[in-house]
Amino acid sequence: MKAITITIPSSTEFVGPVVKFFDALFVEKGIKDPATTNVTTSVIEAIGNAITHGNKGDISKTVDVCIKLHQKSMIIEVQDQGKGFDYEDLPDPLAPENLLKLSGRGIFFMKSLMDSVQFKCNGHGSTVIMEKLFQQSLE
Repeated sequence: MKAITITIPSSTEFVGPVVKFFDALFVEKGIKDPATTNVTTSVIEAIGNAITHGNKGDISKTVDVCIKLHQKSMIIEVQDQGKGFDYEDLPDPLAPENLLKLSGRGIFFMKSLMDSVQFKCNGHGSTVIMEKLFQQSLE
């Protein structure tokens, strides 16, 4: 298993370079699977949540993105330095009262686009752990 960790400041200007890293990684591994779009969309959502909700936009805090490559899967962990949240008590983005809200769909998207999504909160930050399965080998 190969693991790569990228640490960025809590600023949305660093999301683009992380996405470019994922694009380059997919090219390096020869992955042309349409699922790559699902991965990058989920990574954008997870980093955005970490910056906005976890770290509250505090530029002195960081976001860690850890990528673990297995034979036919990729596990991505995105960790912030916030206070954590109750991931079991999130509003349903499909409920009629939430359909027109401008936010609140990120976790819904991640769960829809990835094969597995888990959360860990320890009071010193939140971590979203996402897994995507691929048809071809990543190693």
